[in-house]
Amino acid sequence: MQVARINLKNNTIRPHSNKFKINKKKKFDQNECWIVLKGVLSISLFDIDKSKIKNLILKKGSILITVGGGHSINKSSRNTEIVEIKLGPYDGKDTIYY
Repeated sequence: MQVARINLKNNTIRPHSNKFKINKKKKFDQNECWIVLKGVLSISLFDIDKSKIKNLILKKGSILITVGGGHSINKSSRNTEIVEIKLGPYDGKDTIYY
């Protein structure tokens, strides 16, 4: 597992998903969990075929767990902080942008 505390400061992150992780010849879907510590996030969730499922607004105290598919951060407030938990390590090469 990899845990990161992230300050988003008015960020947007374009739609993407993460490649499968392979460990001992087994494929693991890259699921993620976010916990909003402060601020507000506008997020879009996408199905595995990249079609949009839903738009969400997450506020302080919100928890979101994704299982497959992708997501984008449409807008964050300038003081948004989140904790992100996912299968690591993240090497910067496992993101697939749409």
